[in-house]
Amino acid sequence: METFGPLLLSFLAYVIGSASPGPATLTIMMTAAGAGRAAGLRLAAGVITGSVIWGVVATLGLSVVMSEIASALFILKFVGGAYLLWLAYKSFRAALQPGDCPAGSAANGRYFLKGLLLHLTNPKAVLVWGSILTIGVYEGAPLWVAPTVLIVCSFLGAVVFTAYALVFSTPKAMAGYVKARRPVQAACGLLFGAAGLKLVLSRA
Repeated sequence: METFGPLLLSFLAYVIGSASPGPATLTIMMTAAGAGRAAGLRLAAGVITGSVIWGVVATLGLSVVMSEIASALFILKFVGGAYLLWLAYKSFRAALQPGDCPAGSAANGRYFLKGLLLHLTNPKAVLVWGSILTIGVYEGAPLWVAPTVLIVCSFLGAVVFTAYALVFSTPKAMAGYVKARRPVQAACGLLFGAAGLKLVLSRA
């Protein structure tokens, strides 16, 4: 029972964090609604892969090492911020284009790569995983607890991100996106831009 409580709390914290609006979920939503289910699922797969990579890093204890290497986090912070600002530019440019934007091919792998880069360039992702592990892995916890947190939270993240791709690629959602595409992309551009600037200008 002592182990079960912290585990449930860590699972709940991860679901809330991954399901909350952010660059990853917004990008999955826009891609699924604008380019279709296959593209949305490929981008979600990239985000999931990036999340699992950071989860493995945190589980192996490398998050502590990374937090002590200020130069590595400093560089990654600017890379991540620059990538978010680039996404903001792309969103604003798409918002200025009249009519429907071409969906593109989901088979060429660019959506997967976009999702992977989106998550791997987030320097706070590994620290978030570290926080989740801190909740679930209390002092004196059995050795199986940390890998359990990694496996279950990775599965929960996959469910959440896949669900975003599936829900926003329904015909109704895609039709609504077509009608409101330009303001939606402009709003996402603002959010990406704000997140990118916050990351670049942050001291941590």
